[in-house]
Amino acid sequence: MSLEIITPPATTPISRAELKTHLRVDTTAEDDYIDAVILAATDYFEQRSWRQLITATYGLYLDDFPTDYIEFPKAPLQSITSVQYVDTSGVTQTWSSALYEVDLKSEVGKLRPIDGEGFPGVDNVYNAVTITFKAGYGDAGTDVPDMILSTIKLIGAYFYENRQNILTTGSVSEIPVPMALGHLINQYSLREFV
Repeated sequence: MSLEIITPPATTPISRAELKTHLRVDTTAEDDYIDAVILAATDYFEQRSWRQLITATYGLYLDDFPTDYIEFPKAPLQSITSVQYVDTSGVTQTWSSALYEVDLKSEVGKLRPIDGEGFPGVDNVYNAVTITFKAGYGDAGTDVPDMILSTIKLIGAYFYENRQNILTTGSVSEIPVPMALGHLINQYSLREFV
């Protein structure tokens, strides 16, 4: 299984003004850095929790369909745009949405064939199945739960005060954060994908 972002979010869950208020910063001298901190804090939270905060479109690639159902590694799942697969003749097909059902209510979104149907057969090639889907709480920061927004601000404040961590580590996921922030993130983590 691999995951690729197709259309990134149009905005961030918190604004520069919101983080500046949280930080008690009233100058514009570090606005560019604060924007980078917001992106890093959001990315850090999303990587650790397997959640998508603002609506984005993803491609999920599988070598074959599973035997029972597909779980989506980004939550909350909003919708399925398409399910395409390379059939046993090597031809790309679109699986009719009338033949599968989608669970948008569970913590981890799922897709399975309707009763009496099965997943279609696929060719023995890499990434034979491509599922395009949307995930996120909504199109604006106001759609994201308040506790998550507070956590993003706290992560952002930590990154702002400890900027050497951002400059010296290889990626956002390697940045160490205080245990309390880790516990806040873990409340929202979809552990089955970790």
